[in-house]
Amino acid sequence: MIVGVDVDGVLRDFYGSLERTYLKYYHDHIIKDPPSFQLHELYPIGYKIYDFAFEEHAGEVLGFADAYRNAEGFMRMLHKFADIVIITSQPTKRAKVFTFAWLQRADILQHVDSVVIVQTNGLLKKHHIGVNYIIDDYPPNLMDFPQSKVIVFDQVWNKGLEWGKRCYSYDEILKYLQGRMTK
Repeated sequence: MIVGVDVDGVLRDFYGSLERTYLKYYHDHIIKDPPSFQLHELYPIGYKIYDFAFEEHAGEVLGFADAYRNAEGFMRMLHKFADIVIITSQPTKRAKVFTFAWLQRADILQHVDSVVIVQTNGLLKKHHIGVNYIIDDYPPNLMDFPQSKVIVFDQVWNKGLEWGKRCYSYDEILKYLQGRMTK
């Protein structure tokens, strides 16, 4: 079984790290809730947030973000019965470099068979990578896969998505995938 696993929103707390880093430089700004993929609508600096997150402060935002609780343990357990391909979209070269560094720092790479970092607006898309299942939080990525391959990692921003299997925890994902092996 080959399982594709996204990084941001599944393993790495991108939003928490972005907010923490942003408020370090713009301590008097108010960030809107809930998290959304339209970052320019949430942050007072508008479209400049993309350069802030993925260029100017990519090291802080991406390289030193927190892993979600038990992300490394989840990957360790998953790797006991599946081949794992990290499949992540990153918009800049700096974002790619710091994402790879984060995977090392968070002890995720030791449980991974391959890493594919696609350019956000490039021709290669996540659904081009051959996997039996994809674990992701971003609805447009998930909609490119057949519903039977999709595991939606539950987040505030994907509540309305009804596609594939929604899982609320790493344990639920592990149980679901182990159950798929026996069928």
